[in-house]
Amino acid sequence: MHIFPEDQVDENFFDLYYHPYKKQIWGFGFLLTIAVLTFLGVREMRQRRLDEQWTRHEEALALRTRSLPGQADADQVSREVEALRGIVNDYPDDPVAAWALRGIVDAHVAAADWGAAKAGLDELRTRFPDFALNTLPAGDADGARSLADQLRASIESEEEWQAATKYEHVPPSDERIAIIDTNLGSLQIGFYSELAPEHVAAFVERAKRGDYNGTQFYDVRLATDGSPQLVSGGSAASKSERDPAAHDRDEPGDVIEPEDSRFLVHHELGIVSAVDMPSGESATAFQIVTSQRGMQSFNGRITPFAAVLDREGGLETLARIGRAPTYGTNPDTAEADGMFRMRDHPYPPILIRRVAILTNEKVEDGHAWDTSRVGTDEAEPWEAELPPPPLPDEFAAPSTTPDEGAAPGDGQKPGEESSGDADNPAAGSDAGDDPGDATQDGGK
Repeated sequence: MHIFPEDQVDENFFDLYYHPYKKQIWGFGFLLTIAVLTFLGVREMRQRRLDEQWTRHEEALALRTRSLPGQADADQVSREVEALRGIVNDYPDDPVAAWALRGIVDAHVAAADWGAAKAGLDELRTRFPDFALNTLPAGDADGARSLADQLRASIESEEEWQAATKYEHVPPSDERIAIIDTNLGSLQIGFYSELAPEHVAAFVERAKRGDYNGTQFYDVRLATDGSPQLVSGGSAASKSERDPAAHDRDEPGDVIEPEDSRFLVHHELGIVSAVDMPSGESATAFQIVTSQRGMQSFNGRITPFAAVLDREGGLETLARIGRAPTYGTNPDTAEADGMFRMRDHPYPPILIRRVAILTNEKVEDGHAWDTSRVGTDEAEPWEAELPPPPLPDEFAAPSTTPDEGAAPGDGQKPGEESSGDADNPAAGSDAGDDPGDATQDGGK
């Protein structure tokens, strides 16, 4: 039997491989851990970067409602192009930049801005020659024509067609006009009697009856850049309802069929057209374009029947109305409870004192009211009896907790809207009587 010396120790794995190289092993492990963590961190950052890019891309495309070429809303196109251009600038070498440029081209095509569309397409072809649009064939037999070539040919064809059929604005007649006197000045409008005879007849009939006298401009809309866009007025409800949110109420029994002028007259600055309600075009309420760029999205859809004439300071009055403070922009009401539901209604109100019909500068016969003040800035007698304009909190939702000690039937039910002026119940909101009011207002 072999006997080992007492000082001899069996060498195991750790003695052979770990202890002699312990520093190297720990150093390698540390570097490997750093490398793995770095890889995971970089991958996470890249994934977040990709998520951010494509999220921004989808949000930018969602800024514009899809439409036919030349029918897109100018404000929506401007917002979309600005958002997509921001993506191109922030990620100039990433694949998302190519898709953003593609979106810019589509936006300009939708706005019929053919020059900008071709410039965007050229930028896409120059910066990203390997992009699918530039490499995939368009289906030609020889395969030499790319999708980008086909798109450019389509753009040039549309540009040529638009140039050949360029819209020329048709001015309204100034022989027969309407004078709309307001507390901010007067507007003179001429009619498209031959292009929209039914709408003109409806407006004239109501003006002579005095239906517009005492109504309000109930909606003043601004574009996203704060510039005037559209004003609406003449609603019968704006004369009888104290609650501003009820002034744009749909009146199913007061509608009129669209007419051919919607295809022949574009909604440029000063155009007066019908208001498109859920039940159809209103035969009473009207709207006036206050945007310098016009309202292209209305073309072909809504019937224009008149236009503000550039005389007697009419366009200056229109500009004042278009920039009038509203519940949402007036500092006295902007932060008040209940403001949101009436945010686009002018505060203080813009009153339509009277609307008269004239032919050859003379008031026509047949008016059922005193026309002696037509064309002046004189107030009507009823203006002195008007109550002060309502404040938003008058129509704010009440607390859902009943007052302690209130008897059954006293006060309001939980969630019921305020009845308005306690001394004049008839002047209160009747939003609770018409559930459609809140829905309609919420759609503003």
